[in-house]
Amino acid sequence: MKADNLEEQGKDPILFGSHVRRELVLADLMREALQENLHGTNRQELALLQMPRALGPLEAEIMEVVWQKREASVRDVFHVLSKRRELAYTTVLTVLRNLNRKGLLGRREGEHGYIYSPWSSRGAYIEARVGEIIDLLLDNFPAQALSHLLKRMERERGRWLCGGE
Repeated sequence: MKADNLEEQGKDPILFGSHVRRELVLADLMREALQENLHGTNRQELALLQMPRALGPLEAEIMEVVWQKREASVRDVFHVLSKRRELAYTTVLTVLRNLNRKGLLGRREGEHGYIYSPWSSRGAYIEARVGEIIDLLLDNFPAQALSHLLKRMERERGRWLCGGE
């Protein structure tokens, strides 16, 4: 019998995992702080305001379910998530509609409502998201971004060469 629960399958139910998600949330907080104090910002700081927001926790969980199932109705997603947390069916419906409006999910008419499917794979989404962030940093803070990336590559080289992620 196939497990509906992502945790039962040994998969992280939150997109990106907590350590990367923390980085994306910090970028969001930085953007919000800059928006509150626009009079003292320079060109590089203003560019950070254009950085796309990370998915919220519920959006990320819903995307994980849809990526896993490849196609899912509101009822399908609600069934999986309601095993882990208390939430309303209408909340799941609203988030799925928003993800469709944002271009992350497609939808088609089903027998009992819409059937949602992802426009891209999980890997393609993460790669695009990481690419956007790195491009933004390299465009606006090239010396600092390259310095950090080179230091990180040197630190991680042994682990990467040994087949680690």
